[in-house]
This record gives sequence, C-alpha cells and structure tokens, in this order.
Amino acid sequence: MRSDAQSPKAPAPKNGLRRRGLLAAVAGLAAGTFAKVTATPAFAGSDGDVVLGGSNSTGSTTQINASGAAAAFVGNAASGFGGQFLSTGPTALSAGLPSATGTAVAAATDSSFAVFATANTGKGVRGSSNTSNGVHGSTGGVGAQAVLGETGAQNAFAVFGDASGLGGTGVEGRSSVGSGVIGTSTNGQGVSGISTNAVGVAATSTADSALTARSSATTKYAGEVNNLNGPLALGLFVNGSLAVTGTKSSTVRITDGTYRKLYAVEAPENWFEDYGTGTLVGGRATVQIEPVFRQTIDTAQTYHVFVTSHSADVESLAVTARRPDQFVVEANGKGNVDGTFSYRILGKRQGIAAGLRLEVDHASLSVLNDAKPAQPPSVTLPSDPPAPKLATGPAGH
Repeated sequence: MRSDAQSPKAPAPKNGLRRRGLLAAVAGLAAGTFAKVTATPAFAGSDGDVVLGGSNSTGSTTQINASGAAAAFVGNAASGFGGQFLSTGPTALSAGLPSATGTAVAAATDSSFAVFATANTGKGVRGSSNTSNGVHGSTGGVGAQAVLGETGAQNAFAVFGDASGLGGTGVEGRSSVGSGVIGTSTNGQGVSGISTNAVGVAATSTADSALTARSSATTKYAGEVNNLNGPLALGLFVNGSLAVTGTKSSTVRITDGTYRKLYAVEAPENWFEDYGTGTLVGGRATVQIEPVFRQTIDTAQTYHVFVTSHSADVESLAVTARRPDQFVVEANGKGNVDGTFSYRILGKRQGIAAGLRLEVDHASLSVLNDAKPAQPPSVTLPSDPPAPKLATGPAGH
C-alpha cells in the first residue's frame, strides 16, 4: 500500500441542502432581531410608530382604520382590561361613525363590566347624539338592569338626566308590560320629583290609573300632599270624581296642640246645602236664594228647605212656596207675628243626571280587585374592577 495515498474528497453538497442552510440562517437572524424588539420596545415619539407592550406618547392623532366588516381595534384579556384609554385631558376615547348606521363602540364580557369608565372630576361616561340615543342600554336577562346607576356619596345622583330644551325630558322610562320607572329606597324617597317653575311629578295614562300609591304602614298615609305655605293654602285638586273606602274628614288643631278629625256628612244622592236666616214681618217672609249658590244647584228639580224659629211666640213655621230664585216662609197659630228664623236649603247639584242614588262604583271595584304590583326586582350589583390609573411613559418619552 502507498503510504502517501490521499484520502478521497467529500462529495459536493446538493443545491437543496444549500437552500435549507440559507433559510435557517435567515430565520435565526430574524428571531434574534424580534427577540430584541419585544424584550426592549422602542417607545414612540411624536412621529414614531405605535409599539405594543410599551408606553407611547404623541402630539398628534393616532388613527386606526378598518375596511369592510372588520373591527378596527380588538382587545382581549384573560384578566384585567382588554383595552384601556387614559387621558389627563377632557377625553380619553372618542369613537364615531362616518356613516349613519352601525356602532361606534361595541363591548362584550362574560361577567363583570363590558365597559368600565372612571373620572376623578369629570364624567365617567358621556353619550351624545344629534338624532338618536346618546346612551342606549338593553338587557334580556331576567331581573337584570339595562342601565344601572350606583352611588355611595352623600347628596349625589346615581342616575341624572338633564334636559334644557323645550319639551325635553331629563329621564324617561318605558315598558310594554312592567313598570317604566321603579324607585326604591331604604330610608329616603323612592322617587323624588322637583321643579322650580312647573310640575314636579306628572303622571298620565290612557288605559289605567295614572298614579297609584300603596302602603302597608299602619300609622302613615299612603299618599301625602303638603303645601308649605300653611293649612289654608292650596292642597289637592281633583279634576273628576273622588271615591274613598274610608272616611273623609278635616283635621283642626286645637289649643293643646293636637289635631282632631271632623267628619264630612255623606248622602246617598248628590246634594248641595246652604244655611241662612230670615225675618218674619206680619207672619210672612220671602227669602232670596243666594245667587251664587243658586247656580250650583238645579232649582228646576224639587229642593228642600228646613226652618227653625228663634221665638217662642211662633208656634210653627211652614214653607208655603218654592220658586227657582226664592222661597216663602209663613207663621201660623197666633196670627201676625214678627221674629227671626234659621233655614237650611238642600238642592241637587247642577249638571248631574237625575236619579243617581247609591250607584255601583265600578271603577273603585276594579281598583280594589287589582292585585298589588310586583315588588321591584332585587338589584345585585356586580363587583367593581380595579379603577385604572393614569400611566406615564419613561422619562424623555
């Protein structure tokens, strides 16, 4: 054998092996570069690119556009916030639509809050619209709230509506089968309405009672109407009939400071009455029915007059004539006598159909037979997520 025999040369690599080696080198270089970017992100300046995973600052507007039905921005998080917008100025997030339809912001969650907004001195959420709803809340859950307002601060409003335009409404509630608005309170007013120059609370209905008040308290009224100008000021006006199942009384304060009830005289028919005095001259008196009172009763129907003498010299008095505007009283027994007497006149109310007597009050029966309204749903408040804090970027950015 030859000692200087040369070892055989290695075969030349095929073209496929060369390409795979080149791709592996490029992939390694790209991986190293990507690892450097994500490990230490470059923060954007006023004209830099937006970098995910770090704080960005800019003096101009950053805009995200999407074509078609795609979402311009989607944020997902296993815990915490999928998207967080913070601002030391007036607005942290502004969303709008160039077209007339669609949704500017859509948020969804399996639990807690889909949208959570906080503000130190301004408004947490503000919605405005030129032609439709500024803020719209809807729910299909049983016992859930479409819009829920909560506050623990003193003299604060959980939900506040302000309408300054003519004919506007601060807060409106609608329902097709339930309650449009329900107000509940443990120690305060369930619903309070205040107005400086108009009606504090207005109730209207086209098919049922416009206003219903119920109470299970034994020493409190189901409804109260207070005029702060005193007991002789205007209290309650009813444009229609008034029906009660209890008594109707006036309360008067006496010298010991207590209020005592004086009950109204009731009748099976609709009577108005008046009292007065007359004077006999030669045993006869013609009494004119007071003109204003005469316009309130129907003198075309039979009315009643009861008389009582003030003198023992008059054995008896009789009403000998009843005319539409006057009646005649005569004395008998001892001839021509003079003296005074008292009278009481009762007439049927003007404008009320004749023959109404102890009629059935069907409206009251329907009210009494109505079941009590369902108790307001219990409100289960979701737990608050931690309030976001204003983030600041590294110094110099």
